[in-house]
Amino acid sequence: METTIPISITIVGHPLIESVTVAWSADTGMVPKALSFPSTGGTAEAELTSENPAIARIHGQAQVNFAMSNWEIIDWDVIQSVQQGGDRIVIDPGQWIQSLNLQFEIAADEREEKTNRSDLVINLNWQAPHLSRPVKLSHRLAPNQNWKVPYLLFPEEQTVFSITAFGVVNQQLIKMPPQSLELDRSQKLPSTLILLAKDQELQLFDAMSV
Repeated sequence: METTIPISITIVGHPLIESVTVAWSADTGMVPKALSFPSTGGTAEAELTSENPAIARIHGQAQVNFAMSNWEIIDWDVIQSVQQGGDRIVIDPGQWIQSLNLQFEIAADEREEKTNRSDLVINLNWQAPHLSRPVKLSHRLAPNQNWKVPYLLFPEEQTVFSITAFGVVNQQLIKMPPQSLELDRSQKLPSTLILLAKDQELQLFDAMSV
């Protein structure tokens, strides 16, 4: 005897997501569907009919398109039986999106009159297996300014970040050699990194350690 049960798939929205397309299917008892969700996400519902719905396997094959032009499309597959929760699939790409705040400061005993212009150019690159090429960003900061950078940490991947900087502080050329940060799996960057100009050098600190 066949039983019909309701099933659903939900995409959790995020401001940095442009759209998500999903191929939604089951190994039995369901008509496959091609779905499209906007930045705000949403939920689609269907019915599954089977003699044993609990063992039916549901497949959600998602393509996530981000609003950031230098972020590539991510493919994400979810395959679960109904008894494993496949009747209520939730895909939340926003959990992969993190934020780094970079802050430029000059040591207190080296600050001079504001008429002496000081600024810094920061280059931030990162590479991960899902990327066909590194993401490269650059930004200019004045002292005590912040640069908030969103970045993507895809599950189960190693991501390598490289930070370099150069500029002029109190009429002196100053630069920082490349600093590499490797993140494995569920690791994240510190929420704030400080670039401190002191003794004609640039030093990189985690704000929590200063």
